[in-house]
Amino acid sequence: MNCLALLAAVLLAQGGIEPLAPPKPAAPPRADAPDDVQAEDLEKKRAQRLQREQDLLPPAESPVDKARRELAADAAAPRPHRFFAEISLLAGGALTSGDKSGYSLDPTSHFNVLTRSRPDARAWYGLRIAPFAGTGYYKRKPGAYGLTYFGPMIGLGKIDPPAQGRDLDPARPVAGWLATAGIAALAKSGRTETAAKDTRHSDFTAHKGVIIDGLGLWAEARYLRVLYGALGIDAVLGLQTGYQRQFVYAGVGTSGIY
Repeated sequence: MNCLALLAAVLLAQGGIEPLAPPKPAAPPRADAPDDVQAEDLEKKRAQRLQREQDLLPPAESPVDKARRELAADAAAPRPHRFFAEISLLAGGALTSGDKSGYSLDPTSHFNVLTRSRPDARAWYGLRIAPFAGTGYYKRKPGAYGLTYFGPMIGLGKIDPPAQGRDLDPARPVAGWLATAGIAALAKSGRTETAAKDTRHSDFTAHKGVIIDGLGLWAEARYLRVLYGALGIDAVLGLQTGYQRQFVYAGVGTSGIY
């Protein structure tokens, strides 16, 4: 044994055998600090509590539902309904006699503005502008006409108040009606290929100034559906009289009621 030990020592001294390296120490397991663990638990519990609170909240209101709710609240507000402004789209025909014949009537628009003294009054008064245009014959001569009637008017009408109550929808349309009449002045323009001497009674020539065309009487009736307390959708029926012709027309209108 002594010989073997001596031989090993000689070989080691001469570099023939490398000594074994000692094993590296293992890293100790990492343990989080108690404060870090507690903070992480608190954050998880806070996130869970916020999620539970979010689940208990009512669903977010959509833009459409919000607009509908605001319109309903606005419709339920009291309104005097003392002012009425309307623009209508109309079509119809012309009844002629005497020297006038074969009149056509192009689609047209009329403009009406009315007011009343108090919200419960049935009497209305205001102004009307009513253009008519088309073609026809005067003394068997063809031509085109452009007639604009305008002037004051009076009327009778009623507009129901908006629906009220917990079980009623204030946005539901309400009904109304309005009948108007008056005497209109006339401004006219027209054209024809033949010279016309009778510029007052012919509709195919321009006339300087304003005239009363025959009696100039007119009348209109309309049925209203008022949306959200202020927007009216109207069905209109009317008659405009004149010298040797009468216009009969009907259509729809849009009105603002305040």
